[in-house]
Amino acid sequence: DAITADGIVLTTPAGAAAEILTPLGTRAADELRQIEYADSAVVALAYPPSAGVIPEQGSGWLIPTRERKALTAGAFYSAKWPQVAPADGGFVLRCFVGRGGRVPALDLDDHELASLVAREVQDATGISARARAARVFRWDGGLPVYRVGHRDRVDRIERELASLPSLALAGAGYRGSGIPDCIHQGEDAARRVLTSLEHG
Repeated sequence: DAITADGIVLTTPAGAAAEILTPLGTRAADELRQIEYADSAVVALAYPPSAGVIPEQGSGWLIPTRERKALTAGAFYSAKWPQVAPADGGFVLRCFVGRGGRVPALDLDDHELASLVAREVQDATGISARARAARVFRWDGGLPVYRVGHRDRVDRIERELASLPSLALAGAGYRGSGIPDCIHQGEDAARRVLTSLEHG
């Protein structure tokens, strides 16, 4: 469907934004196509109280690429968000799989992937108890990969779109993929579009 709008904040992944912008003849579309996305998964593991106590300091851990693990990072989820902690004193971890390129572990089924991640959690943290529940959330093509020169590319895209002041981009593919980053980008893009309309 077509809609009429005074201003647009485009929050699609970069490839979809490129397709939308192509008819406008802007070189920004070519730059947007160069932004890569990788597949990823989040594995949530719930542990019983007998598994021990998660650290009071720190929010999680990172695994460098050179370790050749499926696990990219882990977060002490119920320490960051106490409201999700099991009432009996157990705890929840969120574990992240995926980085630039295809991670072979993502080809496993959910049960196999959760089992692999649990073993790698044990290696990283010493937690030896068996998780009493696991759930896998997959995000195919959902993880933007920032290659060397990414910031310069985003600067070029924004310069190309300067001739379209009532249109702005926001999202994980540009200036930060975390939720706070995306919120900030969305608010900033909305302000810029509103300002252009006020002075247009």
